[in-house]
Amino acid sequence: NKSGNAAIRFVDRNTINYYSTMLDYARTIKSKDLQNLSLLDKVMVLTIRHKATSEELNAMDGKKLFIWAVNKGMIGAESVERVSLGDIAVEKDKARGRLLSDGKSMPYGYKFAKEQGHWKIDLTSIMQQGNTVLQMVRKESGKSEQEFIFYLLEVSSGKDVDPNIWYRPIDKPNIPDDEN
Repeated sequence: NKSGNAAIRFVDRNTINYYSTMLDYARTIKSKDLQNLSLLDKVMVLTIRHKATSEELNAMDGKKLFIWAVNKGMIGAESVERVSLGDIAVEKDKARGRLLSDGKSMPYGYKFAKEQGHWKIDLTSIMQQGNTVLQMVRKESGKSEQEFIFYLLEVSSGKDVDPNIWYRPIDKPNIPDDEN
């Protein structure tokens, strides 16, 4: 429900670490290194650059980025509305839950970790599958990777994408990496 402060209580350290890494990339990764990331990670980094101001980026850490992303609708209920958990296997402080979509078992699931006595979800546990789905959708669209990413950013934000988004916004805003 776009309540990042409520959602943060339910995610594990792996998820927060992932958001910390994406924040670091959004601040500093060079375009040539950005090209080496998975499509999902590129979309994440460029979405952060597209939607956040430099001031917001500088004021965040991994937890604050997660909260911000939920509040901005980047992570929302629509991604899990038709999904539920099936069989759950627990081993000490770790668990895996098979995902069901409309009651049908899917070939992957979520991982959970018990942290400070509470079960928390590891959102990174389905990112490989998310990347695979995103790649399939991109191919079906007939768009190049950059066209596809810009399309996603424009649709989600309602504003045009600055092509300079590929370059580092914090230390050298809008200056290509090879002009350091």
